[in-house]
Amino acid sequence: MQLNPNKASTMNQTRTFCLIDGSSYIYRAFYAIGRLTNSRGMPTQAIYGFNQMILKVIREQSPDYVCVVFDAPGPSFRHEIYQQYKATRQKMPEDLVVQVPYIKELVRCHGIPQLERDGYEADDLIAILTDWCNAQSIEVAIVSGDKDLMQLVHDPQVWQWDPQKDKVFREQQVRERFGVTPGQMADLLALMGDSSDNIPGVKGVGEKTAAKLLQQWGSLDEIFHHVEEVSPLPYAKNCRNIAMKPICPVSWSHFVRTCRSRGNCPTLSETMCPSLISCGSMRSLISTRC
Repeated sequence: MQLNPNKASTMNQTRTFCLIDGSSYIYRAFYAIGRLTNSRGMPTQAIYGFNQMILKVIREQSPDYVCVVFDAPGPSFRHEIYQQYKATRQKMPEDLVVQVPYIKELVRCHGIPQLERDGYEADDLIAILTDWCNAQSIEVAIVSGDKDLMQLVHDPQVWQWDPQKDKVFREQQVRERFGVTPGQMADLLALMGDSSDNIPGVKGVGEKTAAKLLQQWGSLDEIFHHVEEVSPLPYAKNCRNIAMKPICPVSWSHFVRTCRSRGNCPTLSETMCPSLISCGSMRSLISTRC
């Protein structure tokens, strides 16, 4: 299935860059597939699932440029702003830890560049690269199922595709799914909070309530400027209380909006073009790990 109509209609005049959220898909592949092992008993389901995703991206998108982006180990600059960021998150399972080096080697064998940078998460690098591509009139397909990245969607140049669920999100699909525009997604997430990242939002405000507040007032800033008019009354009280906190959600929302501009963008060059699969390296990887 051709998911990139612009590419087909312009006879390849529009360059496309697939930015693959590698860290997210490592986890998704691990949990989506029942436990698989090789002949030595080593778990392999994440390697298998990740490889299937890579093959689908190349087969269905045929991108001019592609890059798999990973979280760097250690804390990110987010921890400088909020020390409790991800403080409650469980460590990566050992069965997954042992597969990560082989996944990165698999990406290399496919001839696909990969990127990680100390102090940054994959989301940050994807946002930085997306902004750069916007300035260069390069179309971006963000390959991820992460709702945090939907704030980057911008018709017709930036869209998000989840190959695992085979869902495409452009501006209309984001509005249909969340009730807000991509430009309001950062505010929506700030109001909701994120327990997986240990980010508190406004007490009692979930996705639907956050969407209604943003539909009424337009932005998080406007909600807080009109906090006395917010209804029902408990939401107004909770909004007033949370506004006095140093991090969430006002500071966090603003931070999410501006994080994409932090850091220098790696130069887009032929090094990010897909190359031929290294058959020798692939055979070596399979023979030594199976």
